[in-house]
Amino acid sequence: MNCCIPASVLAFATCGCASSHIASPHKWHFTVEGRLASVSAEDIAQVVAVMDDLKIYRVRVIDHNTVEVDTRPDRFTIVPLRGPPQVQSVSYAVVRRVHGVWKSDEHVIHTF
Repeated sequence: MNCCIPASVLAFATCGCASSHIASPHKWHFTVEGRLASVSAEDIAQVVAVMDDLKIYRVRVIDHNTVEVDTRPDRFTIVPLRGPPQVQSVSYAVVRRVHGVWKSDEHVIHTF
């Protein structure tokens, strides 16, 4: 019986020290698509913070340092001669990681 108590304390202390504090998953009301393995949930949270109070409809991860954020629900479809149709946004912001900080440096608006 006395052997079990120190073993329990050691197991509890080891598990407590080995676990790292991970932020709880964010619940966003938009889809995140593209190269998801290139960024973390914390990166997406920082991109959302850069967008301030703008409504976000979709986030597309282009690469480790570039994300496109749809700021309007309107979309259009491009049907190329070869390959599958591509859905493009009417309006989106390009957010880039510059020296470890996410910044929105351009806004693209498609006109017809």
